[in-house]
Amino acid sequence: MGYGIGRVHSHAWLNVPLFYAPPPAIPKLQALCGRDSVKVAEIANAFGFRRTCSDWRDLVKDPAVEILDNCAPPNLHAEPCIMAAEEGKAVLCEKPLARTAEEAYSMYRAVARTDQVHMTGFNKRFVPAVLFARDLVREGRLGRVHHVVATYYNIEYAEGYADPNYPLTWMFRREMAGHGALSDIGSHVIDMMRFVVGEIDAVCGATQTFVDSRPLPEDPTKKGRVEVEDLTVGCLRFENGAIGTIAASWMPVATRDYAALEVYGSKGSFRFTFERPNELKLAAINDTATEGFRTVICNSRAHPLMQRFWPDQGSVYGFEQTFVSEIAHFMSSIGKAVGVEPLGASFYDGYMTCLVIDELLASARDGRWHPIRPRPKL
Repeated sequence: MGYGIGRVHSHAWLNVPLFYAPPPAIPKLQALCGRDSVKVAEIANAFGFRRTCSDWRDLVKDPAVEILDNCAPPNLHAEPCIMAAEEGKAVLCEKPLARTAEEAYSMYRAVARTDQVHMTGFNKRFVPAVLFARDLVREGRLGRVHHVVATYYNIEYAEGYADPNYPLTWMFRREMAGHGALSDIGSHVIDMMRFVVGEIDAVCGATQTFVDSRPLPEDPTKKGRVEVEDLTVGCLRFENGAIGTIAASWMPVATRDYAALEVYGSKGSFRFTFERPNELKLAAINDTATEGFRTVICNSRAHPLMQRFWPDQGSVYGFEQTFVSEIAHFMSSIGKAVGVEPLGASFYDGYMTCLVIDELLASARDGRWHPIRPRPKL
């Protein structure tokens, strides 16, 4: 479902057998569903989908479809994913899992009860440098974690959303998107923090919408109200005692995919940014040779994901490879009839991220710290 990020997913499905040989199965692109028939036909022809449709129910009810890959806007996540799982299909759903934590938990609960494999599309987990950073924290090589900094800045196209004449697309409508930049891109770094550092215990936040109205796509002479935030900043307390900060915005001019995670501990620190995905800046207090940060190139055979691609070459693992590895892991989990955790993000992980988002935005409204009180894992 969907042809935006769905195009990237389609590429990944076709590439899994090339890099993960022998694959658990050979993916067959059975059907592509979307609202714009011209765009759907273009993507379907490019990637070899067997058929197209405009009604997601047609796709979900198709007995030839064994896996639903949902890349539609968030308002079309819950019902199709739940129905697909009830029809006996495994489900991969792009982030954010849902528009609210309540909706996300209803998805998790319904899909978990079917025993179908489910996964939330947090592709940043499948970056060798991020996995290496996670190992550093989990193995205690950084000591006690004191401070965490998470940032995601990304502007769409040219001057993107910073341009007040950028049209009022679905991204700015609460009914379709749920929230704004924090949900759209900030969800990635919230998941990265949980994946690398651990669970978040409490949050406080502040938001701002810089462009409060935009031209309507159907009639640019008229404007409609922007219903979501352009920027969210916040403070975080982690269960392990660390303190963190987060900033997510789709307004910084000339900034592309600046997804960054910094962790500072009692014995060492690291800095990572998706602008340079093959590198991790690493410092340790016992590293007398450098006495500062050194750059670790995470593209050797020592990093498990690299063994499937082009190890020991320069700048060989990036955006597209994360999706290939993500979907290969999803396929492997289906083949083994096991959950995608801990490497992959389950629907429960997707719910936890939505819960942090909801509480950050609730805090921005009342100016208070909000505890993170998750509902139980089934």
